[in-house]
Amino acid sequence: KSCKKLVNVLVKPGLHGCSFPRACEGNPGADLQQKCPLDPFQVLSDRSKYVDLQTLKIQELPEQVPTGEMPRHITVTLDRHLVGRVVPGAVISAAGIFTILNQKPRQASASSVRVPYLRALGIMEVSGVGGRMTESDFTQEEESKFRSMAASPDFVEKLRGSIAPSIF
Repeated sequence: KSCKKLVNVLVKPGLHGCSFPRACEGNPGADLQQKCPLDPFQVLSDRSKYVDLQTLKIQELPEQVPTGEMPRHITVTLDRHLVGRVVPGAVISAAGIFTILNQKPRQASASSVRVPYLRALGIMEVSGVGGRMTESDFTQEEESKFRSMAASPDFVEKLRGSIAPSIF
């Protein structure tokens, strides 16, 4: 606030949030009169970069739960291009990173609670009992292009050379 120093704070993906520095180093040559107070930083919303984030609560399919038991559930976070791709009630298959969020206790004497959640890296809407894929995201033209590429005799070499030429 007082010394106008800017600090970039990176936010971890998922539900972790961010923590701001409590103290400012300020200008090394400044006198003690201009020392910054505790918690001097403010968020500059016009200079910030934002990422879309969506939180889902998914549960087991009721038909797969044994009789008399409740379906289990877990929280799933979606970010960037995955946001908005799932509607309520959809049956999905999600792949991601199983993460634990440490929540601070309200009382100092209590132990912290760890809340598990899944940070999704990919989601796919499924249908039917066997979990087949629904309609593809590719157009007919793209599918025919893929089929013609796969039919070429040197397809594997072309694919390998385009993905990681330095490895092979």
